[in-house]
Amino acid sequence: MLRIYWDGDAKPAVECPLGNFFGTGFDDKMPLPDRKWGTLTFGAVPFGMTEAFYYFRLPMPFRKSARITIENGNDEPVELAWRIETVQGKVPANAAYFHAQWREHVTKQGQHVPILETTGRGHFVGTVLSMQSPWWLTYLEGDEKIYVDGETRPSIHGTGTEDYFNCGWYYAKGRVARPFHGLTVVGDPQSRTSQYRMHVPDCVPFTKTIKVEIEHGESNNKPYTNYAIVAYWYQDSTSHERPFDFPPAANLRLPGTVVTYYENHTNFEDLADTLDVEAGLQAGGGTSAFVPIRELDDDYAGPRRWLITSDGPGAYARWEITVPGDDLYTPWVVASRRPDFGIVELYVDGAPTGKTFDLYFDRFHHDFHLRPEPMTLTGGTHWLELRVVGKNEKSTGYNMALAAYRVDPASAFPTAWNVVGAFAGNKHDYGFGTAHPPEQGVDLNATYTGATGEEIAWSKLETRGLTWIHGKFPPNNFCVAYAHTYVKSPDERQTSALVSTDDAGKLFVNGELIFAIPGVNHLKVDKFAVPITLKPGWNDVLLKVCQAGGHWGWSFRIRDLKGDLIYATTKEEPPPEPAE
Repeated sequence: MLRIYWDGDAKPAVECPLGNFFGTGFDDKMPLPDRKWGTLTFGAVPFGMTEAFYYFRLPMPFRKSARITIENGNDEPVELAWRIETVQGKVPANAAYFHAQWREHVTKQGQHVPILETTGRGHFVGTVLSMQSPWWLTYLEGDEKIYVDGETRPSIHGTGTEDYFNCGWYYAKGRVARPFHGLTVVGDPQSRTSQYRMHVPDCVPFTKTIKVEIEHGESNNKPYTNYAIVAYWYQDSTSHERPFDFPPAANLRLPGTVVTYYENHTNFEDLADTLDVEAGLQAGGGTSAFVPIRELDDDYAGPRRWLITSDGPGAYARWEITVPGDDLYTPWVVASRRPDFGIVELYVDGAPTGKTFDLYFDRFHHDFHLRPEPMTLTGGTHWLELRVVGKNEKSTGYNMALAAYRVDPASAFPTAWNVVGAFAGNKHDYGFGTAHPPEQGVDLNATYTGATGEEIAWSKLETRGLTWIHGKFPPNNFCVAYAHTYVKSPDERQTSALVSTDDAGKLFVNGELIFAIPGVNHLKVDKFAVPITLKPGWNDVLLKVCQAGGHWGWSFRIRDLKGDLIYATTKEEPPPEPAE
């Protein structure tokens, strides 16, 4: 940790880890193509790194004295060599003091990322931002905002983080090193980037106050992105007020390893603030608490873990889930593994399922996915429980730590469709109200006249889950496509079709229109549940999918509690799966 004190002030004007101060938050390391890390070198005007040394050469005027300290936060001694250039002479009366402040920030939804906020007279010189995220590079959607002298609206409001660093398109061209801007780290599997922007030719002056931040909202409004931030500026005072507690050098961990966080999971910490029945989150048979993941292993950063500890079997974690309707479901729990963790069994509504998971591992494993076989659940509320039932002979304890969970419908999707398109639509309803020939009866051998006058015919499209077809059927705007499949049921049954279209759409089952939605729609799996009746044997399913513009596609499956429905593009039985 580097600190610099001016003119006898007890508070530092510069407070920053060495690597960050000299231009990158990842020390002097950069990712290589084989996903290993190599030595980083780069050269800018204010600072840089060579094979032999780091350098920093912005002027730092002082009147009486300068004191520079370095604190070693490591367990082992380190060897340092340094060179400082000084020039004696009269300092101009209006010369400001140099300041630099490091801080760590972990994003929260709805809160912007702070870079600098200070009071006095001076000018903003620049920043080094080093980020890593479980959400890929979506944090680059944050705009820079600079408020000068009490502004309520920023006088500088940019167009995106990578644009602020004079790059673009999510850093598609790779590393850059220029005199006053650069991208030193990119292409890392943990979505790490480090970049600098120095306002030497375009400094931002202030006479009273300045606030610099990165927008965190809209498309990048997600938690657990880690920022290591250095702000450089000049100010007319020998120190500044730091609006946050600074950790001891020994506790500086960022950048560590960000734990992968999963879309559409529910973090246990978000489920309940307290462990009680009303909150729907319970623990027993031991002690439980939400702990920073660094308490489990100090090389990691990310969401807190729900830690349950016990001296023997019987400890449990229990939480409430709600499912929308009778169906097959797969509970999916993200847990951790460690040398002191036990063997857990999944219980549903108080009954054991016989499905066990060994959470022992010879070192900390942050994300271990517990995914049992699909199970039938009725619509409504249920209790899921993980109970410690024993331990691996190598384990030293009966503990467990949980991160997040989700419950997925497990009914199968069709793996292939008969598709034909594009038929002509229009700008009024995109073809929703026009009945094209497939709506009069499906003939898979028929040909039709398409939207552009060419002959079109049915073809087979293999898919799973969400099916996207934009770009497949010209003209791809203001047009219509149809998708068809057969569904074989062993009996007559009342069930539900789970359907969504982008944009307008209609669903026909055995020639009967049972669902229709006009207008512009966004695709989402299982968005609408439509009651349907399946007859014994083969059933015809036809989807009409209208396109306004942009994305074009559909999602469809049928709730299948018994797992015995068969989808096919012809009325022939599919061949049996080969034996294991």
